[in-house]
Amino acid sequence: MACGVPEALAPELFAYDRDDHRFVARQPKNAHEIDRMVGVMITSELGCIRYGGADPQIAKRLAQQGEGALCDIAAPKVSRVHRDHVAVVSVS
Repeated sequence: MACGVPEALAPELFAYDRDDHRFVARQPKNAHEIDRMVGVMITSELGCIRYGGADPQIAKRLAQQGEGALCDIAAPKVSRVHRDHVAVVSVS
């Protein structure tokens, strides 16, 4: 993966091999790291990171973002939740 998403969102969870291929170097250890890994999964345009765990909440989060197919367990049938809105606040 050379899209730059892993480096931007969760660099401590990814590494490169000798041929410059990106891979998951370690699994997330806490809620903050899980949030960042899910962010990488839903932002990466390649869809090449899969969730192989069994936590139904993570599967639900991926399904809500339209990425339920990235789960090795059956993702629940949910309505898509759009979380791609940004607010800009002007500070004077």
